[in-house]
Amino acid sequence: MPASHVIVVFAKYPVPGRVKTRLIGRLSPAEAAELYRACLALTLECLDHVPDIATILAASPDEADFSDTVGPNVHVVPQGPGHLGERMNRVIKDCFDDGYQRVVAIGGDCPGMRPSDVIEALAQLENHDTVIGPAVDGGYYLLGLRRPAPILFDSVAWGSDRVASQTRAIARSAGLSMAELPKRRDIDEYADLVAIHDELLDDDIRLRPFKRLVGRLLVKGDQRAGQ
Repeated sequence: MPASHVIVVFAKYPVPGRVKTRLIGRLSPAEAAELYRACLALTLECLDHVPDIATILAASPDEADFSDTVGPNVHVVPQGPGHLGERMNRVIKDCFDDGYQRVVAIGGDCPGMRPSDVIEALAQLENHDTVIGPAVDGGYYLLGLRRPAPILFDSVAWGSDRVASQTRAIARSAGLSMAELPKRRDIDEYADLVAIHDELLDDDIRLRPFKRLVGRLLVKGDQRAGQ
């Protein structure tokens, strides 16, 4: 039976100099791209532990070839033009048009997101119109819907620390009920890289390789800062 729930991962192709640019300086462009690629791989691996879902990767740029990144069960679609909200709204609407009953959009740079977060988001959509996973920086790492809600993608200051609060306010004004997940950290600044290394638990086998990578990158970043 086809899955009735879909998780959409919004991702950039990890080209050095075009991803995680706020890390560049302490990290080289190649290291920043390596980190992003590892984050994305960890995100996709996280979804392997969520049962009964379909997975879509919404790609930027549209023509990016993610065949070296995703498995055969992940469908790749273009994000298309426009600002982030326009792209999210378009891809999410297409998912509902394709017959999915629950759509959860996530980013590819929140290594602390757990399979239980996604499972909980889908469960919350049984009783709420929307669900949000707020990020430490004021954005969100997850947004789930049980029906199209284009209003959630209008009048939002994308890339700012007000994205989550504005989205909550828009949902309230539109009469949409919203559940909330635990706050998680995505990686944008070097301080986030330091913090995530401390936050990831050593006893989580799934995260050990990623934590080793972060540790290695921090050594190089700290060496550059000392030069």
